[in-house]
Amino acid sequence: MPSSSIDLLAVYDFANSPTSFDFLSFLARAEIEKRQNGANSISVLFVLNGKNSFWQSEGRSDTEHRKRLENLLIPLCQIWEIKTEEKAHTRLDAQKIISNWRGPIFPHFYNIQMPPKDEYQWAHLVAEHCTGVSLPLWQSNKKSQQQIQNIIKPDSRTIATITLRESSDGRKSNFVAWAQLAKSLRSLGHRPIFLRDTDAMNIAPPPELSGEEFCNAASSDPILRGALYEFSNLCLMHSNGPMQMLWLGAKTRSMVFGISNSDFTQGCAVPIRSMGLNINSPLPMHMGRHKIIWEDDKPDVLQKHIQKINRAISRRDLVLENAVPERPLEIARRLRNTYRLPAAEKIYQYIRQGKGSDGPGGRAGLALSAAKNGSLSYLKRRILFIRHFFGFIHFSQGEVSGEAASELALAYRIAGMRSRSEIFAAKCVESPDSSLEAKAQALSVLSANKLDTKNYRIAEKLLNDACELAPFEVSYPIALAALYSKQGQKNQYLKWIKIVRSLDPSLKLT
Repeated sequence: MPSSSIDLLAVYDFANSPTSFDFLSFLARAEIEKRQNGANSISVLFVLNGKNSFWQSEGRSDTEHRKRLENLLIPLCQIWEIKTEEKAHTRLDAQKIISNWRGPIFPHFYNIQMPPKDEYQWAHLVAEHCTGVSLPLWQSNKKSQQQIQNIIKPDSRTIATITLRESSDGRKSNFVAWAQLAKSLRSLGHRPIFLRDTDAMNIAPPPELSGEEFCNAASSDPILRGALYEFSNLCLMHSNGPMQMLWLGAKTRSMVFGISNSDFTQGCAVPIRSMGLNINSPLPMHMGRHKIIWEDDKPDVLQKHIQKINRAISRRDLVLENAVPERPLEIARRLRNTYRLPAAEKIYQYIRQGKGSDGPGGRAGLALSAAKNGSLSYLKRRILFIRHFFGFIHFSQGEVSGEAASELALAYRIAGMRSRSEIFAAKCVESPDSSLEAKAQALSVLSANKLDTKNYRIAEKLLNDACELAPFEVSYPIALAALYSKQGQKNQYLKWIKIVRSLDPSLKLT
């Protein structure tokens, strides 16, 4: 691997990184870093863990990981026209390459002894988008475009791809539902083509999909998969890894079902929020070409959306999502609450530097993030909190938005300034521009104290309204449970704790 001052070295460390489509987020971040450093190209260095193997958390064998490296990660580099050697290096060899490298290295401050965690997380790209960065997007080359057309032999019908997840966990596609949808699409003059789960290519297709058209070449080869996704007027799927490929495509259009699924850990509220999303919220970036359907892929759900799907396939220029984007401060709070702290801090810094009424919320958010950072010592956390805290302590209630007031209320509560925290919490609750999430946080600040009857009734009503408007969001029931606990209403407290557990079994409640 050559060492060059005009090349960026992107180190992908299998000590704590997966062999999955999440790698695309890492590549996109490396592209951003390349731009910012003025580098001409990227070289990816794959590094094995300390046992010359792969990330143990994925539950795959060494052989399976090596197949994924060869058949998924390396081809994804080729799609982005990024250089890499077709192997993973031992840590000793990798250290020699890194020591001799004279150009920029990504991630910043990479240390092979203590490699940074979560560098592949989607949250980082959300943060880049929220801070005004134009995300890099992939496009298939002419060779792969011609190859896929030779394989599928296009006719007069418009093509829709349906990507399956053939797993034993809670994210398995509903094969009956997709078979019924495919039949409906054919009756409308379209051509549905199924893509299989790459890991399931060694077994027969699901019997429920007997007679359907599959493209095995694209199912096995990410380069051809990308070309088919681009060629399709619409890509449909149950939530799984390739959705990141769709979301980062320059010409792809998609509808994704089943992201929210309490039967599977990654489908619970907390992991979803850690991507910067909220249940029923739009995808932060490229909203016009991609839409999340916050329902599972059941037969009645797919049929309910058939006309919307039909229009999207018939008209490639149709805007799929035109919801108002969420404010960066809302997304930053969500990332902070789910411990995606570097991504949250990047957004908070961006907001802090602005001149709008959200600015104080950026300062408060940095203080709150510092207080939450368990990788730092208690003393270091307190020092950072105080440093940021004194940056906004002079702000008055009238100078901040309702959204920012929620962050200030929590920061003042942590600082032990109860009356001040209640002032900003009330400001947030009363403000028409506050999101439900902001109000829930403000109400949780208020409910930490035993409220008088009037304020208790106000808090109870607002939180119940929030639960009704967003029935899958876990933060509102948590705030209600806290409220009832402080008011000594044991039966109501137990009722809402039970609801919290049903919404997100991954939460550890005390």
